[in-house]
Amino acid sequence: MADTDKAQDIQQERAASPTSEPEIKKEIKVDTVHNDEAMKVLANYDGEQEWTAEEEKIVRRKIDKKLLPILCLTYALQYYDKGMISQAASLPVYGKGARVWYSASGYITVVSPLINYGLGHITGSLSPWRYMFIVGGIITILWSLVIYFYMPPDPIRAKGFSERERFIAVSRLRVNNAGVRNTHFKKQQVLELFLDEKFWLVFSMCFLCMIAAGPVNAFIPIIIAGFGFGTLESLLLIMPAGFVAGSIILASTYASYKLPRSRIWIVVVSEMITLLSALLLWQLPRSALGGLLYAVYTLAGFTGGFGVLMGLSIGNAAGYTKRQVSSSGIYIGYCLGQFTGPQVFKPQDAPAYGPGFQVVVYTAVATIALAIIYRYLCIFQNKRRDAAGIVESFEHAYEDDVTDKKNPQFRYVY
Repeated sequence: MADTDKAQDIQQERAASPTSEPEIKKEIKVDTVHNDEAMKVLANYDGEQEWTAEEEKIVRRKIDKKLLPILCLTYALQYYDKGMISQAASLPVYGKGARVWYSASGYITVVSPLINYGLGHITGSLSPWRYMFIVGGIITILWSLVIYFYMPPDPIRAKGFSERERFIAVSRLRVNNAGVRNTHFKKQQVLELFLDEKFWLVFSMCFLCMIAAGPVNAFIPIIIAGFGFGTLESLLLIMPAGFVAGSIILASTYASYKLPRSRIWIVVVSEMITLLSALLLWQLPRSALGGLLYAVYTLAGFTGGFGVLMGLSIGNAAGYTKRQVSSSGIYIGYCLGQFTGPQVFKPQDAPAYGPGFQVVVYTAVATIALAIIYRYLCIFQNKRRDAAGIVESFEHAYEDDVTDKKNPQFRYVY
């Protein structure tokens, strides 16, 4: 996603830039020390170096057909079990001492309440919530076999591509000046990442915005039940929240793809949606059911911004090791936020959970502030490189695993 977004920005903002390999290609040497697999693919290809926009579109669609169905259902199942725990919370599960594990819920939340509503009516020897986990576990295990056998790890090793299609698939990613795949771990790139203020800004934003995931993933059915609805009714009333969250994520992705230099503003707007929702849930009386339900359904607005942040963490970090560690670091921030969120929603504050939503308001404001700082930091660093007389280009696209700090032709997206 980050690679595609960055390439889209380049096409929109620098229409005069080279679009085929001969215009930017330098002599390619296979690096056997750092084991750059993408370089090997490019060096071993002796066919026509140019390709048309139609050829690239065919390759891109072929990749999408292989990846998107598997990834969509994989993410849905990943969110299904986390959302299922919050849905099971409205059944008598907490008395058994079960712990709540957290993750975001998107469109799967439209489907999972229907499944769990049916499972909630089972009158077998086990509690209804146990059947929810059994069914979810079986589905996830079976799907893991599909991933293992059918999901390609990268364009280099994906099956079903001709030699030319593989060349185009790898080459089109090199225009982001970030590399494709290099199996040599480089400590200096890790050190560079830890000294990069942009990484820590994104890490902090991910941590802060994910605190709002606490009520979204763990407490929405409980909060809805607090409005006076029954246990199973609360499960069904979750469904609009899933549709809204999924739609926000799709809209944010589309906007970041179509609008150059819009990513940070998308983060800001997403956080404002969560900010307004948290304010309503904090301040509205329990009798204002319409406003409270609206707030519950839009509370997950932050998910649109989080998707953009994941792309920024990778798109603004060149160098294979640096990108991989950056991605892992962002995931740590995500997990810390997921862990912290439910801790601020204490049982003694039920059913309104005013102090918890107060924390969500503060963290949303902090995320917005950090996002604006990040944007102007990227602008400043890009202008400094422009002022040095070094324009954005792809001359270093074939150099071995160069980082964004070391490549003066790299430009940051925001």
